[in-house]
Amino acid sequence: MKERVQCLRCNSFIYQKNYETHTKKCLPKKCSKCDKVLKNRGALRTHMKTHTAGAQCPICNKTFSNSRSLEFHIASHSTATCEICGMLIKGGSTSNLKAHMKTHQTNRERTKSCDICGKLFFRDTHVRKHKLTHSAERPFACDKCELTFKLDYSLKRHLEESHGIAQGKPDFKCDVCGKTFSIRNIFKRHEERCLKR
Repeated sequence: MKERVQCLRCNSFIYQKNYETHTKKCLPKKCSKCDKVLKNRGALRTHMKTHTAGAQCPICNKTFSNSRSLEFHIASHSTATCEICGMLIKGGSTSNLKAHMKTHQTNRERTKSCDICGKLFFRDTHVRKHKLTHSAERPFACDKCELTFKLDYSLKRHLEESHGIAQGKPDFKCDVCGKTFSIRNIFKRHEERCLKR
C-alpha cells in the first residue's frame, strides 16, 4: 500500500513520492504585475486573468475576466430610490428594486418560523438572525463605550444613535437637510424632527 503524507502548508494528503513536487506548487506565489502574494500556483493563475482580461470598469478601473462580470460590477456603482420609503437600493438593478418592493406588500405571509419560540418571519435569513437573540453570547462590542450586543445590527444602530458614527453605505437621504443615514428607523426619526423645524 502506498503511503500518504499530509502537506504542512495546505493540509492536503498526497502520496509520499509526489510530496516534493506538490510542495513546490504549494508555495505562496507573487504576482509579477502587482506584487500581490497568492497562496499557490493555482490561485496565481486565476489572479493573472484579472491582468490579461480586457474587461475593465470605467468607474474604478477594476479588471474582470469576462464582460458579464464587468456588467454585474458596473451595476453595483449605481443606486435606485424606493418611492415608498426613500431607501437607496444598492446596485440599482430592476431585480434589486423588485425584491425590495416586496417588503412593502401588505398581503405577504410570514412562513418561516423559529424552532425555539415559534416567531414567524418572511425569510430564512431573518430566522437565523433572530435565533441569536435566544443565545447569551454578545459577540459585537462597541469600541467607543464597551457595550456589547447580540446582533451586528444592534451595534450599528448603537454607533449611529449614540456616537453619531454611520455604518456602511448611507441608504437613506433626508430631503430637507441632505443628511444621510444607514438605518431606516434613525432616518425616519431624524426626518420627522427635520420637517418640524
